[in-house]
Amino acid sequence: CLVLAQAADATATVVLTKADQTDSVSGYLARLESSTRNSNVDVVALDGTNQDECLVLDSYLAAGQTVALLGSSGAGKSTLANSLTVLTRTRETHAVRERDARGRHTTVDRLLLQTKNGGILVDNPGCREFGLVDCKHAVAKVFSDITTLGAQCRFRNCSHQREPGCHIQSAISNGEIDERRLQNYVRLRTEASVPAVN
Repeated sequence: CLVLAQAADATATVVLTKADQTDSVSGYLARLESSTRNSNVDVVALDGTNQDECLVLDSYLAAGQTVALLGSSGAGKSTLANSLTVLTRTRETHAVRERDARGRHTTVDRLLLQTKNGGILVDNPGCREFGLVDCKHAVAKVFSDITTLGAQCRFRNCSHQREPGCHIQSAISNGEIDERRLQNYVRLRTEASVPAVN
């Protein structure tokens, strides 16, 4: 989602909508802030059912702003929309399935909604995956920490796995970069056909 937002020159904000369902919100926030720190993205945690907590999003929803909610099924998009908009009737929501903790496709259409501050909110159905088309530069920008370090590797064609002199593996060993972030970069680089960093 962050790569698509970057490619579209849109401002992205990551909203954790179910902060009421964990005792370790700070742990989730720290992990997300670490993985998005070079993406210039705000990270917010709140209880999407609590209208008072949702006030923290007011600055994103002012008159003249259009905001699209993106995420997988069960992430809390429609619940958040219900708290942020001036709906006369609320969008239907369901809990995630207990047997596998996966979301159900409850929202099946896109709906333009007016926010309490006069902005426009687009509530979208849940997404299983996003395809990247012509997003090479967006991938490089979202993962600028990795592309910058990769340019310093000993070998031009470094795969960032086991080669000696790999600056990215050193950064992972030092705790500067999360290994999962590298895996996401490699996967998205491949999907977007981004040439290897040299």
